[in-house]
Amino acid sequence: MRVAAARWLREHHIWETVRLVRDIPDLAVSDDAGWPSRRFRELVAASALVDAVIHLTNATTAKLCLRSVSHEQGLWTCSLRYAPSIGGRVTFKARHPDLAGAILVAFLRSCRIQAAPVPSDIRPNLPM
Repeated sequence: MRVAAARWLREHHIWETVRLVRDIPDLAVSDDAGWPSRRFRELVAASALVDAVIHLTNATTAKLCLRSVSHEQGLWTCSLRYAPSIGGRVTFKARHPDLAGAILVAFLRSCRIQAAPVPSDIRPNLPM
């Protein structure tokens, strides 16, 4: 199921994203570091999906920064900022009816700048 097609983000969307991140060598934190962290797993188990997704965006080597969140006409808009080591800034923006979904879609868009493409079964498909 695509994240964009789901009205609400579900736990399996987050775990599929974790699998994706593990498959991108330049993005994933070493499994030796206990990634994803115990705190992340606790958040998902408690259905604190917004907190879990924010934790996920901060737990990768990209160290994304949540820049803005807004809600208008039934859609959440989220912006994540990435500062590459070569300098400059890149902002990833997404809209979704669910706050956790908007953050996750922005995160998935940021994954596209890494070495591997986002698989089509979880690729966000939202107009901006």
